[in-house]
Amino acid sequence: MKNKYEIRGPVTAIFIPRKDGTQLETIISTFDLDLVDEFPNTWTATYSKQTDSYYVIGYLKAEKGRSKNVRLHRWIKEAPNGRVVDHINHNTLDNRRNNLRVVTQAANMLNRRAGKKNTSGVPGVHFDIKRNKWHARIQIDGKRHDLGFFDDIDKAKEVVDKMRDKAIRRRTRSW
Repeated sequence: MKNKYEIRGPVTAIFIPRKDGTQLETIISTFDLDLVDEFPNTWTATYSKQTDSYYVIGYLKAEKGRSKNVRLHRWIKEAPNGRVVDHINHNTLDNRRNNLRVVTQAANMLNRRAGKKNTSGVPGVHFDIKRNKWHARIQIDGKRHDLGFFDDIDKAKEVVDKMRDKAIRRRTRSW
């Protein structure tokens, strides 16, 4: 890799240049430094409007002079085609091994943030005005699961999180 980096014990910070001259910082597990350092070019950042976040990418020359981009999180997890790498804590610049998991697209969708219209701040929980209670529901494999109505938002969140974690565990495989 052609980037500068700084080892900070179990975590290594890699400095990612941006076109405007500023730089971002991504972190990886120091354990993965040798693997990441094998990358022959410079890691850069690309912004995703869909997730409102930056991803670390690099370009590799492919056949016939073409280049292809490689995402750092996929490089670290050596993810096979047809699988996605989920950033568990939603921070796409946190590429430590314990924050990454190889999952199906369906499992990745279960770990998304609450939408902009969500007033509770908890995916799968909204306030039902008619009942004056928090309604917990989750969609898995296109099927809606109503998990109940609760007086306490924390209880509704707990029920949704438990169901989501169970569904993600069924779709996650260690690579």
